[in-house]
Amino acid sequence: TGRAMSQENVELSRRFWTVFNVRGWDDWWGLLDPDVEWHARTDKPDVDIYRGHEALRPFVEAWTGMFPDIRVEVTGDSIDLGDQVITPTIVVGTSRSAGITMRDPYSFLFRLVDQKIVHVREFHDNKEALEALGLSE
Repeated sequence: TGRAMSQENVELSRRFWTVFNVRGWDDWWGLLDPDVEWHARTDKPDVDIYRGHEALRPFVEAWTGMFPDIRVEVTGDSIDLGDQVITPTIVVGTSRSAGITMRDPYSFLFRLVDQKIVHVREFHDNKEALEALGLSE
């Protein structure tokens, strides 16, 4: 049913970060469609659109290189939009070079097809993600 499928999408979008936080890379990449399109947050220096695993890999390696202990903690309930899910998180990590700790709120908008993440967009919060979809809280 659509409802059960949608709930699976919510669970998958949350598991994605659990797996990331323990560096379960095989599982993590396995949740991303090979042709995934990832839109980095527009206020970041590496703002770009990454298409496919090969393009995304250096982006992920850059973040885990700069912040070896980086983790993404889910901070609230996900918003279930059927084939799309918005998950609020806080990204936490300590800079290898400067020793500065980052604590940055991010909301991730995932679109899922057949239990694979096919599209990712990064936002500051759920409100911004909803607005981008023409919705409101």
